[in-house]
Amino acid sequence: MRISKIGISIGTLIVLTLFTSANAASSQQNQMNMKGMCQDMSPEMQQFASKLTMNNKMLFCSKFNDTQRAQAMQMAAQTDSYGKQKMTPDKSVEKIASENKLKNP
Repeated sequence: MRISKIGISIGTLIVLTLFTSANAASSQQNQMNMKGMCQDMSPEMQQFASKLTMNNKMLFCSKFNDTQRAQAMQMAAQTDSYGKQKMTPDKSVEKIASENKLKNP
């Protein structure tokens, strides 16, 4: 009985290790694709995109046109009378996406 429990535990460990490795490789591939997706943009747009979550970066880099990107960047650059940023880069991308009915797949 004890040997079979050890066998099951080792089998479970192997499956979990394979699953974790596959997820890590997939995540790394997604990050590489995201970097490549934004590389044709201006340095300013690339810098802005680097501040975004993966989902918002995907919207900004692949779904937005240049006008929408400029709007999002401009919104995120606005400050209130105390010099505090009115909207984060992520919030500005989400707002532009919502206004234009753009969604991530």
